[in-house]
Amino acid sequence: MKHFLPCITLFLMLATSTHVMGQDTYEILRIYNAESITIGNRPKKVGDTFKSTDQIVFPNDRQSFKAQKKGTSKAYYFNKKAMEAKKSKTLKDYFANDYNKTKGSTRGETRNTLAINQGKYDVNKYPEKRIALVIGNGNYQELDILPNAINDARDVSDRLKQLGFDVATLYDGDIYDMLTTVDSFFTVAQSYQVALIYFAGHGIRYEGKDYLLSVDRKGLGIKDECSLEYLIAESEKWKSSGKVMIFVIDACRNRAGFANAGDNRAIEAKKGTAILQSTSSGEVAMDADAGSGNSPFASAFINKIGQTGDDLEEEFLDIRREVKRKTSDRQVPRTSLGGGYDFHFCKGCNTHSSQSKTQSTPIPTQNNNPSTNKETTTSNTTQIETSTAEHSSEYYHRGNEEYKKKNYTEAVKWYRLAAEQGHAKAQYKLGECHAKGLGVLQSHTEAIKWFRLAAQQGNDNAQTILGFYYEQGEYISQSQTEAIKWYQLAANQGNKIAQYLLGVYYDQKQSWTDAIKWYKQSANQGYANAQNNLGTCYKEGKGVTKSESEAIKWYKLAADQGYAEAQYNLGEYYYHSSGISHYSKAANWYKLAAEQGHAKAQCALAFCYSSAKGVKASYSEAAKWFRLAAEQGDATAQYNIGKCYLYAIGVPQSDSEAIKWLRLAADQGEEMAIWELERRGLL
Repeated sequence: MKHFLPCITLFLMLATSTHVMGQDTYEILRIYNAESITIGNRPKKVGDTFKSTDQIVFPNDRQSFKAQKKGTSKAYYFNKKAMEAKKSKTLKDYFANDYNKTKGSTRGETRNTLAINQGKYDVNKYPEKRIALVIGNGNYQELDILPNAINDARDVSDRLKQLGFDVATLYDGDIYDMLTTVDSFFTVAQSYQVALIYFAGHGIRYEGKDYLLSVDRKGLGIKDECSLEYLIAESEKWKSSGKVMIFVIDACRNRAGFANAGDNRAIEAKKGTAILQSTSSGEVAMDADAGSGNSPFASAFINKIGQTGDDLEEEFLDIRREVKRKTSDRQVPRTSLGGGYDFHFCKGCNTHSSQSKTQSTPIPTQNNNPSTNKETTTSNTTQIETSTAEHSSEYYHRGNEEYKKKNYTEAVKWYRLAAEQGHAKAQYKLGECHAKGLGVLQSHTEAIKWFRLAAQQGNDNAQTILGFYYEQGEYISQSQTEAIKWYQLAANQGNKIAQYLLGVYYDQKQSWTDAIKWYKQSANQGYANAQNNLGTCYKEGKGVTKSESEAIKWYKLAADQGYAEAQYNLGEYYYHSSGISHYSKAANWYKLAAEQGHAKAQCALAFCYSSAKGVKASYSEAAKWFRLAAEQGDATAQYNIGKCYLYAIGVPQSDSEAIKWLRLAADQGEEMAIWELERRGLL
């Protein structure tokens, strides 16, 4: 599923339909970026009707319209790119689905049911024979329409052809189209070394599988749907030694509307396979990228692949970082790499120096080391080993002294000397310097190298951060198994952060007993994050007997340390408690969290000011805090600051500012914002 709007509508349409149409009649519901659209050689406006055989003329790429088939509840979205992609000028042709049933590969090796467009051929840049299947599903019959999905698929197809891929496309595929096309694709791919499948459309994570939804999805039944797990199983039949399979999936991975939560863990890639998904398990993916006709993920994918000459893993990490940046961390792609290949989207296409990723401060030599003595240069092996052990500790302490003085370049020099002699704490500190860019160019690759060496020697801090790298998967192949392994090793040594992270892991798995065990161990060591989460467990009765007093106790301990989330939780408790006197306590806690940038607290504080609850009424203060929260993407705040600008509440009246914020809120599914825009004819 994609877009800011709710990913799965719970009110599914009950009407049935068929794609094959004759003289069907359609009514125009809405026209975008124009007052009318030319259909059947006549300008048509909202409310006008036309036949499915009438020719449609789009004057530009921005113009589009939404139409409903008369006598049904089905509505469809049409734009120029989608029509051209399916080589259709009428709706009858658009729904004919003949675009994927023509014969022949342009390279001619295999007869098949796929129409394959030949990619750019350059054996130096693209040494492997490559093929891709690109699927874009946008006109869903019973789910929200995705205006950008077909744009994404078409633009990705063009980019892949530039990178040497022969490309087959499928647009608005029903389940029959999807399954038969996949089958044909792997048949044709037998003569290729690299295969890629790209999907843009609605998706769900349900009962342990990631389903890629066809446009004819009926009700909540998904037994006949196409899943990523199914595609991987088919690819395993295709793969042989040296072949590379790549999956790029731009779809939601949540389970909204499904009663059975099932297994929410992510699938792991097998050897020879790489998986890039637009969002993390259980999360949604956005359909609209501001100022672009593509989703944030598609835009990042198109712009990043084949640009640097880096290997597949590095370019996937670049895409992940770009999507996080574009969405302000609201969408975090997931990568899983099975290894066993050395694949570059474009060899020799490096457009920038990758030195910043690997360059580090030169290692000091014995000749310029003030601590060097005759023992370190003697030919006696025993004396050398003894001296090394003694001096590694000395180097580490010298590094600490320079670090405290913020002489980071000097600190790195001494840490490196100790680290290369096997000093675990020095290895950890050297990794920290690389991770933060202190005294050396920032390089997470170098940081991970040193953290791993320290972790393997039992350093609990290094074990914790190495686990975190594996869990996030931003600079290393994501692996929940590896993350938990390192967290467990560190937690067993009493590391409070690792204990907290284990608690979070089991909390998400709803293994409450284990979650409480680790939260308590961490909380009892004073770790605010764990104290806050433990408070929530007591508040909700997860793994413990529900207890308001215990919840407040742990929230208070965390809040007193300045932990914003706990301060907000205390504010919520007091705000919803009986008694007017509690409003002032609520406002105080909200403000402490709000001043740290906590968006929900900022929004809650704004409501306090607008309704004079716990503070003196002030519309200007309310607008100030609404805006701060809105700028962080809080939909409720975006709607309210939009209303403030609309009616000059605490801010100067501005229709343009009002519409801007209302649109942002509407894009996230804020119903009041959608209603406000629709009643003004702006949506």
